[in-house]
Amino acid sequence: VFSALITIFQDNGMLQAVIRGDKKDAKYLEKLNSIALLVGIFCMVWMWLLAIPISRFYNNDSLIMPSIVIGFTFLFNSFIIVPSAALQQELNFKLTGKILAASNLIAIICCGVAAYFKLSYWSLVIREIVFYAIQMIILMNVKRINLCLNITEIKNSFNRIKKLMN
Repeated sequence: VFSALITIFQDNGMLQAVIRGDKKDAKYLEKLNSIALLVGIFCMVWMWLLAIPISRFYNNDSLIMPSIVIGFTFLFNSFIIVPSAALQQELNFKLTGKILAASNLIAIICCGVAAYFKLSYWSLVIREIVFYAIQMIILMNVKRINLCLNITEIKNSFNRIKKLMN
Protein backbone atom coordinates (compact mmCIF):
# COMPACT_ATOMS: atom_id res chain seq x y z
CA VAL A 1 0.00 0.00 0.00
CA PHE A 2 2.70 2.46 1.00
CA SER A 3 4.96 1.73 -1.96
CA ALA A 4 1.99 2.12 -4.32
CA LEU A 5 1.29 5.57 -2.91
CA ILE A 6 4.93 6.59 -3.32
CA THR A 7 4.91 5.26 -6.91
CA ILE A 8 2.02 7.59 -7.76
CA PHE A 9 4.13 10.50 -6.52
CA GLN A 10 7.19 9.33 -8.47
CA ASP A 11 5.44 8.94 -11.84
CA ASN A 12 3.35 12.08 -11.53
CA GLY A 13 3.68 14.25 -14.62
CA MET A 14 6.83 12.85 -16.22
CA LEU A 15 5.08 11.32 -19.24
CA GLN A 16 3.24 14.57 -19.85
CA ALA A 17 6.47 16.55 -19.40
CA VAL A 18 8.20 14.46 -22.07
CA ILE A 19 5.30 14.72 -24.51
CA ARG A 20 4.57 18.42 -23.96
CA GLY A 21 8.20 19.34 -23.36
CA ASP A 22 10.51 21.92 -24.84
CA LYS A 23 11.29 20.69 -28.36
CA LYS A 24 13.88 23.47 -28.85
CA ASP A 25 16.03 22.32 -25.94
CA ALA A 26 18.28 19.48 -27.15
CA LYS A 27 19.11 18.47 -23.57
CA TYR A 28 15.54 18.58 -22.29
CA LEU A 29 15.26 14.80 -21.89
CA GLU A 30 18.59 14.71 -20.05
CA LYS A 31 17.28 17.31 -17.61
CA LEU A 32 14.05 15.36 -17.14
CA ASN A 33 16.05 12.18 -16.62
CA SER A 34 18.05 13.94 -13.90
CA ILE A 35 14.86 15.16 -12.24
CA ALA A 36 13.43 11.62 -12.41
CA LEU A 37 16.60 10.27 -10.78
CA LEU A 38 16.44 12.86 -7.99
CA VAL A 39 12.77 12.06 -7.38
CA GLY A 40 13.60 8.33 -7.44
CA ILE A 41 16.32 8.77 -4.82
CA PHE A 42 13.92 10.83 -2.71
CA CYS A 43 11.23 8.13 -2.98
CA MET A 44 13.72 5.38 -2.16
CA VAL A 45 14.91 7.18 0.96
CA TRP A 46 11.29 7.96 1.87
CA MET A 47 10.45 4.24 1.68
CA TRP A 48 13.49 3.42 3.82
CA LEU A 49 12.39 5.95 6.44
CA LEU A 50 8.89 4.48 6.41
CA ALA A 51 10.14 0.89 6.90
CA ILE A 52 9.94 0.95 10.68
CA PRO A 53 6.64 2.89 10.87
CA ILE A 54 5.15 0.43 8.35
CA SER A 55 6.27 -2.50 10.48
CA ARG A 56 4.74 -0.83 13.55
CA PHE A 57 1.51 -0.05 11.68
CA TYR A 58 1.09 -3.74 10.79
CA ASN A 59 2.64 -4.88 14.09
CA ASN A 60 5.11 -7.03 12.15
CA ASP A 61 8.88 -6.42 12.38
CA SER A 62 9.53 -8.81 9.49
CA LEU A 63 8.26 -6.05 7.13
CA ILE A 64 11.30 -3.84 7.74
CA MET A 65 13.74 -5.55 5.34
CA PRO A 66 11.22 -6.06 2.52
CA SER A 67 10.27 -2.38 2.78
CA ILE A 68 13.92 -1.37 2.52
CA VAL A 69 14.49 -3.65 -0.47
CA ILE A 70 11.29 -2.42 -2.17
CA GLY A 71 12.77 1.07 -1.84
CA PHE A 72 15.27 0.14 -4.54
CA THR A 73 12.42 -0.23 -7.04
CA PHE A 74 12.04 3.56 -6.93
CA LEU A 75 15.67 3.99 -7.92
CA PHE A 76 15.33 1.48 -10.76
CA ASN A 77 12.06 3.07 -11.89
CA SER A 78 13.72 6.49 -12.01
CA PHE A 79 15.93 5.23 -14.84
CA ILE A 80 12.85 3.89 -16.69
CA ILE A 81 10.44 6.81 -16.62
CA VAL A 82 11.95 9.20 -19.19
CA PRO A 83 13.24 6.62 -21.71
CA SER A 84 9.89 4.82 -21.62
CA ALA A 85 8.00 8.09 -22.05
CA ALA A 86 10.30 9.02 -24.94
CA LEU A 87 9.49 5.72 -26.67
CA GLN A 88 5.78 6.44 -26.20
CA GLN A 89 6.26 9.94 -27.59
CA GLU A 90 7.87 8.36 -30.65
CA LEU A 91 4.83 6.05 -30.87
CA ASN A 92 7.13 3.05 -30.52
CA PHE A 93 4.49 0.98 -28.73
CA LYS A 94 5.74 -2.29 -30.18
CA LEU A 95 9.13 -1.96 -28.49
CA THR A 96 7.52 -0.67 -25.29
CA GLY A 97 5.23 -3.71 -25.23
CA LYS A 98 8.13 -6.10 -25.84
CA ILE A 99 10.11 -4.56 -22.99
CA LEU A 100 7.15 -4.83 -20.62
CA ALA A 101 6.39 -8.40 -21.73
CA ALA A 102 10.03 -9.50 -21.32
CA SER A 103 10.41 -7.88 -17.91
CA ASN A 104 7.10 -9.33 -16.72
CA LEU A 105 7.97 -12.81 -17.96
CA ILE A 106 11.41 -12.83 -16.35
CA ALA A 107 10.00 -11.36 -13.12
CA ILE A 108 7.24 -13.97 -12.95
CA ILE A 109 9.75 -16.77 -13.52
CA CYS A 110 11.96 -15.41 -10.74
CA CYS A 111 8.92 -15.08 -8.48
CA GLY A 112 7.93 -18.67 -9.22
CA VAL A 113 11.42 -19.98 -8.54
CA ALA A 114 11.57 -18.04 -5.26
CA ALA A 115 8.13 -19.40 -4.27
CA TYR A 116 9.26 -22.93 -5.18
CA PHE A 117 12.18 -22.52 -2.78
CA LYS A 118 9.69 -21.37 -0.12
CA LEU A 119 10.97 -17.82 0.14
CA SER A 120 7.50 -16.70 1.27
CA TYR A 121 6.78 -12.99 0.81
CA TRP A 122 10.28 -12.49 -0.59
CA SER A 123 8.95 -14.04 -3.79
CA LEU A 124 6.82 -10.94 -4.31
CA VAL A 125 9.68 -8.61 -3.38
CA ILE A 126 11.99 -10.39 -5.83
CA ARG A 127 9.34 -10.08 -8.54
CA GLU A 128 9.16 -6.30 -8.06
CA ILE A 129 12.93 -5.84 -8.04
CA VAL A 130 13.47 -8.02 -11.12
CA PHE A 131 10.59 -6.37 -13.02
CA TYR A 132 12.08 -2.89 -12.66
CA ALA A 133 15.71 -4.01 -12.96
CA ILE A 134 15.09 -5.79 -16.29
CA GLN A 135 13.26 -2.78 -17.71
CA MET A 136 16.07 -0.50 -16.53
CA ILE A 137 18.76 -2.67 -18.12
CA ILE A 138 16.91 -2.95 -21.44
CA LEU A 139 15.95 0.72 -21.64
CA MET A 140 19.44 1.90 -20.74
CA ASN A 141 20.67 -0.04 -23.76
CA VAL A 142 17.81 0.68 -26.17
CA LYS A 143 16.96 4.31 -25.38
CA ARG A 144 19.99 5.77 -23.69
CA ILE A 145 19.35 9.20 -22.20
CA ASN A 146 22.19 10.81 -20.30
CA LEU A 147 21.92 12.82 -17.12
CA CYS A 148 22.32 16.59 -16.90
CA LEU A 149 24.67 17.54 -14.08
CA ASN A 150 24.03 21.29 -14.14
CA ILE A 151 21.93 22.03 -11.05
CA THR A 152 20.76 25.41 -12.37
CA GLU A 153 19.47 23.88 -15.60
CA ILE A 154 17.75 21.08 -13.69
CA LYS A 155 16.10 23.60 -11.40
CA ASN A 156 14.91 25.68 -14.38
CA SER A 157 13.54 22.57 -16.08
CA PHE A 158 11.74 21.56 -12.90
CA ASN A 159 10.07 24.97 -12.77
CA ARG A 160 9.03 24.61 -16.45
CA ILE A 161 7.58 21.19 -15.70
CA LYS A 162 5.53 22.65 -12.85
CA LYS A 163 4.13 25.24 -15.29
CA LEU A 164 3.20 22.47 -17.74
CA MET A 165 1.12 20.78 -15.07
CA ASN A 166 -0.95 23.90 -14.34
